[in-house]
Amino acid sequence: MKQEIDWKKEILESGRFNSKFEKNLLENGAKGYMQGIYLGYMYSRWRKIRGLDKNDPKENKGQMQSSLGKFFRGIKKMKWSVKLFISGTVVEDIVVAPNMDSARETVKRRNAAEARVISVNAKI
Repeated sequence: MKQEIDWKKEILESGRFNSKFEKNLLENGAKGYMQGIYLGYMYSRWRKIRGLDKNDPKENKGQMQSSLGKFFRGIKKMKWSVKLFISGTVVEDIVVAPNMDSARETVKRRNAAEARVISVNAKI
């Protein structure tokens, strides 16, 4: 059978969080959003002190990061929305190109030499 632990009482007895605000928060509970956040912080600190955080699931170390790269490699040509600043006006140009850099270069060659690229975004 699991043993119920009153973590608030344990923190109060240990004296780890002993300011007036923290004692009031532990005894009376949170009255607002930020107090609730701080109470959650105190609970996580208590778990670390007790060593209970070691059983938590492991952090995601990048398994999902390669999927976007694979997605872009799988697409041979893609539509890109390129915004330019030409003599005081913002102009949007749609380009079909394999990657962002070639889309930027294509738009620069199509338009005037004084055009400045503001942004390049993929159109999906």
